Amino acid sequence: MNRRGADRTGPLGSSGVIAQWGASSLIKSVQHLTPVMSSANSVTNTITAVVPENTVIVVTGFTNGGVSQNDMYASVVLTNSTTLTTSRNTTSGSAGYTYGTTIGVEVVEYFPGVIKSVQRGTANMASSPSNVTITAVNLNKSVISRLGWRCNNTNAPTTYIEMYPYISSSTLIQWFNGTANSIIDFNYQVVEFF
Repeated sequence: MNRRGADRTGPLGSSGVIAQWGASSLIKSVQHLTPVMSSANSVTNTITAVVPENTVIVVTGFTNGGVSQNDMYASVVLTNSTTLTTSRNTTSGSAGYTYGTTIGVEVVEYFPGVIKSVQRGTANMASSPSNVTITAVNLNKSVISRLGWRCNNTNAPTTYIEMYPYISSSTLIQWFNGTANSIIDFNYQVVEFF
């Protein structure tokens, strides 16, 4: 049975949600994780199966117990419907991987018809701003979020790295970095809603 109907492209408010899915929420499930890397460059977490194109990843933050910024930065990738992979720089020149990094992650799956498209990727920032081309989205219905980053210099930066992404046009996102001497790989997610 097609619950959405041929003439519907998304939820029609609460009444539309109830009519389409028999539920009063747009969210199907939320999974909360805190992946920990104590001495590894990458860890995987098994999650309850989700539909990737209906799922949004939220990184709530990360921390570590050491002094190396290379050890601290991390990023996440939804590898497949049941696997979340967390990774960090593999060429740390200061402390190696002696410090534990913990990252807070939420995996939010919506019912079909809420999200029109999800674009996730990894790009490199050697200068600020850095430009990344995406498939065209409706700016009035799209949001961007960071899925973490990794400093890939052989030496840790001396200052804290902070950056922000910005959707500058329907086909372009820009990343701005306050520490120009650090080379960074960053993960992003652009979600377009109906």
